[in-house]
Amino acid sequence: MLETMPVKVEIAPVSLEQFEELLPLIAAYQRFYEVEDIDDDRNRAFFRRFLAPSEDGLLLGARAEGRFRGYACLYWHFRSTLAAETVLMNDLFVQPDDRGGGVGRALIEASADV
Repeated sequence: MLETMPVKVEIAPVSLEQFEELLPLIAAYQRFYEVEDIDDDRNRAFFRRFLAPSEDGLLLGARAEGRFRGYACLYWHFRSTLAAETVLMNDLFVQPDDRGGGVGRALIEASADV
């Protein structure tokens, strides 16, 4: 079993300036789920709506040592039984080489804080 050393990870909303750098991780997430027709232009148009501020949701990026290690995509969700807005973590992805180092946990905790 490969052990990964934890790295200091910064979790923050993905900015417009960082968005293009995140797109390859979105495609990697889709490949993991065996999506056959990965389209960068479609991904760019769809996921751009989650850049803050957004009424649709939020892209949280995990960065360490100058690059993205993972991301979470949160959707704003409404629950009529509670008459409340809630958050659904729809996507969670960590680069394969960074798995086991706490990146996923940091993204989950930051998502819970949202």
